[in-house]
Amino acid sequence: MVNLEKAQVMKKYITGDSNRFIPATRYETDKTVSALKGLAQRAILEADKLRVDYLDNDVPCTNVSIRRLQRIAAAAETEVILRNLFN
Repeated sequence: MVNLEKAQVMKKYITGDSNRFIPATRYETDKTVSALKGLAQRAILEADKLRVDYLDNDVPCTNVSIRRLQRIAAAAETEVILRNLFN
């Protein structure tokens, strides 16, 4: 239903003046940023835990899983930076 309502609003703006400004909708970025920061922290901690377990020979771990967690953390931190810049 939300997409249908957005489409109707956009249609209303498009059919009017073509030079008319369409304001962007802002979502609650504080909750999103805090959730992304939490995701990044959990991914970093999990990667560190896997690395320590691997060094202690407790768990057979591959570098792929550690790199995957580090990429998740990096992507979340990048998203936080971009949201802070553009909002």
